[in-house]
Amino acid sequence: MNTSPSGRRIISLLIVVAVIALVWNFANPPASGQKGKPLTKEEVQRQINAVNADIKQMSKERLEMEPKIETLSSDKAADELIPRMIRDLQRIAKEAKVHLAEVKPQRPRPVSAKLEKVTVEVRLRAPFQPNAMQFFYLIEAPEGKMVVDKFTITATDNKRNSVEISANVTLFTRALSTVGGDSSNVTQK
Repeated sequence: MNTSPSGRRIISLLIVVAVIALVWNFANPPASGQKGKPLTKEEVQRQINAVNADIKQMSKERLEMEPKIETLSSDKAADELIPRMIRDLQRIAKEAKVHLAEVKPQRPRPVSAKLEKVTVEVRLRAPFQPNAMQFFYLIEAPEGKMVVDKFTITATDNKRNSVEISANVTLFTRALSTVGGDSSNVTQK
């Protein structure tokens, strides 16, 4: 391999820098949380007890949350929920005197091993007060179990106090689907 003299100098310089960096790294190891002082048996036991207390507290909170998750989520599959969500959104829009320009279902996303997030994106144009606000309040009603996940508002007409809104409306379900997601639960023939 023929290299120019400047190329050989650059390669030599890189090798020297690498050797210096390795020597420096071995001479000055990174500092750890402890300065070389081992923990006593009592300190270790205290840390173990603290971790066990945290685990107990988290388990207690999880047990308290399970009934709430049951009441705030649906037990229907996503392919059953999406048409119901669209009907509910159309009914709510009619009640709030808002016209839905677009309703676009999104792919269901798993939140945990037992919970899935079903989202529908809606676009509308309406007066901000009272129509758009009433629309959002009706969506968030507890009996519907729907929530507004995120939204953007753009002012469009100052005379009519009109805004253009894009929002993600979400419903959580305990019935996990295999639509567009993990296909490991699907049996093959």
